[in-house]
This record gives sequence, structure tokens and C-alpha cells, in this order.
Amino acid sequence: MKLARKNSRLKKQCEGKRKYSSAEEAHKLGVAHLWKQGKVRAPYHCRFCRKWHITTTYRGFIKEKMMKEFAI
Repeated sequence: MKLARKNSRLKKQCEGKRKYSSAEEAHKLGVAHLWKQGKVRAPYHCRFCRKWHITTTYRGFIKEKMMKEFAI
């Protein structure tokens, strides 16, 4: 894949997401807050902006689905 196309794809994935300066900050300000709402998220390091974002995890997706289905 050409570098320009790869950077364009990474930029699109990064746009509109909140940026955190560290994994600890992302966890403290984003993940912990969402956990209280029953959502499982994890911080990840963005290769485009070199900051941290929050993403859903497969385990979290299943937990959220079960919570909705069984009204937990």
C-alpha cells in the first residue's frame, strides 16, 4: 500500500475522535467514565496523530449486547 493512501486511511480513522496525551489520561478521563455506564472500552495509541484514543473491545461489545438483551 502506498504511503499517501495509508496516511489518508489513518487520518480518516483519527478524525473526530478525542485525543488524550497518555494511556493513563485516556483511561482516567474516558474508559473509567464509560465503565460506570456499563461500557467496556480500551485506550489505544494512534499511529497518525501519535495521541491516544478510546476504542471498543470485543469483550466489551459482548457485555453491552448482553446487558441490553437481558436488561441488566
